[in-house]
Amino acid sequence: MKITKISAVILSLTLIVGMLAYSTFAASAKYVPVQPPEDSTEDPTGYCEETYNILSRSNYCYTDYEGIPNVNELGTVIYRAPEDLEIVSFQFALYRENTDLELVNYSSFTRQMAFNTKFDDEQVILKGSMSSLSPIFVEKDEPILNLGFLSETRGNYDLYLEIEDLQVHTESGDIILIQDGELVEPQTEPTQNPTGHCTDEAMYHLRGESNYCPDTPEFSDWDFGTHTLDFVAPEDLEILSLDFTLYHDIGITTLYEYSAFSDEMVYEPGKDNVLLSGNFTSLSPVLVMKGESLLKAVIHIETSSDTEVEDIVCLIINNMTVKTADGERVIFKDGDRVDNNPIVFVGDVDKNGKVNIDDATVLQRHIAEFTDAEGNSIIDETDTETVKRADANRDKKLSVLDITEIQRYVAEMIKGF
Repeated sequence: MKITKISAVILSLTLIVGMLAYSTFAASAKYVPVQPPEDSTEDPTGYCEETYNILSRSNYCYTDYEGIPNVNELGTVIYRAPEDLEIVSFQFALYRENTDLELVNYSSFTRQMAFNTKFDDEQVILKGSMSSLSPIFVEKDEPILNLGFLSETRGNYDLYLEIEDLQVHTESGDIILIQDGELVEPQTEPTQNPTGHCTDEAMYHLRGESNYCPDTPEFSDWDFGTHTLDFVAPEDLEILSLDFTLYHDIGITTLYEYSAFSDEMVYEPGKDNVLLSGNFTSLSPVLVMKGESLLKAVIHIETSSDTEVEDIVCLIINNMTVKTADGERVIFKDGDRVDNNPIVFVGDVDKNGKVNIDDATVLQRHIAEFTDAEGNSIIDETDTETVKRADANRDKKLSVLDITEIQRYVAEMIKGF
């Protein structure tokens, strides 16, 4: 009887040890770290020291880690502002080198940030954009972006935060710090006389004027030769018809080359003080943005002189008809401007004939790379007309800077683009 009790105890202990061994094996199969015996230098389980490192970089911010987590434990990376900022617009993309790293949570310095996490490229893990009329203040060392990550395997995980666009508010106005991922260098004044042709003789001045276009900057040079006058549109235009005459004052200037906003322009060489005339008409309006060329004329000075001379080249718009959301409008007739109302189609992203906050929303969703129900981009960037309407700051690309301009227009902080 005594022996039987001892046997039962031994049997029970054997079953308990067996169950513990089985549970340890099952737990190991689920990547639960198991420490080896203290007197052993071996790692028979293969799960010891399962930690990973995040090598985090940015083209602007510096990073901070809240510890180096174990596998299957949440790790945090914080990108902090390297200086005090009053942020007006912000656009970023976050890339990862190892796709085993999973993004669990994220937040930014503002709730106005629009995030997107769905991409065809597995290296892209997150994108975001924001634009605000009221600058958002971020102090040096404060978080710009907080990220939480998880990994099922060990190793190094290289993250890269690229700030694509960053515009801030300063005492002197809004300044672009980063554009297309590059830090923008401050503008410097050009040095005087960069050509080295400065002498006291044979000077001439060539000036371009117009009854509609902004005055072409005055050319001051000390060599006779060839120069270009560029008459640019003072506002956005969808031109249906236009005819012009190009005059000049004195006979030392000849017209060398010329081009206009449309290849359909018909030209006629002039006589005496008329250098050129042109005529254009079309059923399909030609888009010309503010600041783009209406006419570019290459002028050649043929005669040298030991005294100062001056010639004025004048572009007269005789007649011009444009298309607007309200229909056709005659802007010039017989050289006089007969319609002084502003012409606006830039900013009208959804093409409904008006510029409002809906246009800013459409553009923000496109920049954050959202798609429509069929999976297509919100804006077709191969459509020249649509891109020109959305490019409110006229830098020939779509970004949060354009959203800011549209918001400023809607808030009546600016009268045009």
